Amino acid sequence: MEGFIVTRRERVATLTIDRPEKRNALTTAMWEGLPAVLAEIAEDPLTDVLIVTGSGGHFSAGSDIHDLPGDLEKFWFINTAAEDAVARFPKPTIAAVRGACIGGGTEIAAACDIRIADDSAKFGITASRLGVLYPKGPIDRLAGLIGPGAAKYLLFTGAHVDAPAAARMGLIDEVAEDAALRAAELAGDLVARSQLSIRFIKHVMLGADPAATRDLKDAARDELDEGRRAFAEKRRPRFPSGSNEWPT
Repeated sequence: MEGFIVTRRERVATLTIDRPEKRNALTTAMWEGLPAVLAEIAEDPLTDVLIVTGSGGHFSAGSDIHDLPGDLEKFWFINTAAEDAVARFPKPTIAAVRGACIGGGTEIAAACDIRIADDSAKFGITASRLGVLYPKGPIDRLAGLIGPGAAKYLLFTGAHVDAPAAARMGLIDEVAEDAALRAAELAGDLVARSQLSIRFIKHVMLGADPAATRDLKDAARDELDEGRRAFAEKRRPRFPSGSNEWPT
């Protein structure tokens, strides 16, 4: 889809928001199309981890203010559906943040599982500066991630904060010299882990009932057996789930 680039390398997919002339600000069409882009990546059995980043030195400046629809409820629905699609992506997601990560950019990063930023990163939500009513879903997700106090500070003031301040808030997990390189290293680490274990954890954290996954018992036993053998033999494990889709 126009505005996004998807690349794949060694079981890691990278979704790049690609509108550099606008600091990767998302049009309404991009917000509307994002769930389908993510669904296609999720269905790829050779992808275990997704990195989300932006082109041209920025993550995303958020929604393109010149493209916002007049129907606020329609935009809320489109925006919330896109953010939910990021949050509910069934495999681990890592945001690699450089430059502007404002408004909807902060939403997308907050919906990822892990966030890494370099010293050029700037975070903020400027709705109060523009008179925009912010959707409930992103507000709740932000407050759940960094706490209501820090969320109110960002939302009320519209302030921009740098990477160290964002880390202190809990908005990002690591400040790295090169966010893209560190995200790739971390993605490689996650690929080497038990995909069955990781996806089960994410499944449960998204609200699934663990009792509904009893059919995974045999697969889990195979994972544990390989983990024990690798530990005893002092080698890197070769988990069965690393070459299979998430069982249904």
